[in-house]
Amino acid sequence: AASWFGPHNEHRILFTRILTFGLMLMNGQWDPRLEMAANAVLYAFVVCGLFMILSRDRSPRFMLFLTAVLAVISTFPFGATNTLLGFQSQFYFLAGFSFVAMYTLLKSRTGSLYWFGGVLSGGAALFSMGSGFMAPLVVLAVFILMAIRSKAGWRSLLRERWITIAAASMLIVAGYYLRVNVSAHIPL
Repeated sequence: AASWFGPHNEHRILFTRILTFGLMLMNGQWDPRLEMAANAVLYAFVVCGLFMILSRDRSPRFMLFLTAVLAVISTFPFGATNTLLGFQSQFYFLAGFSFVAMYTLLKSRTGSLYWFGGVLSGGAALFSMGSGFMAPLVVLAVFILMAIRSKAGWRSLLRERWITIAAASMLIVAGYYLRVNVSAHIPL
């Protein structure tokens, strides 16, 4: 079990390991081309999920604009090397889990099933890449901005969302304790 959760350079890539192992079992051998195809499907799911979230209750004109924006943005965020190497699904897992965590923690009622899904997604992001703690950090930053802009004040926001703020803070602390420092990489 330690090797599933163990570090890979500065990251803990549990879901990449699970995907790679599952593909190897299904295919009977390790095949980076199959991993590339699986990564493309995974990335398509992430982008389609983002489209579904952002296009809710929007006009067809906005949806067309969003389609164009996502098509442009989704063609270059991870670089050609990540696309051409099979063992790079951690980037797609990180993006997917982070989007789900941010959206559900900010939009769902505290304690709801979606909210718990957001907390779990935030935890899953920690086991996708070392930067997985950024999603709950963004949630806290949005709450700070909401408190600044709120006419009711920060106390009202704190009273309503303290459990989400605590959960996001715990995910950040967990990310801090899960971090890995590779001594050979420190000079870089």
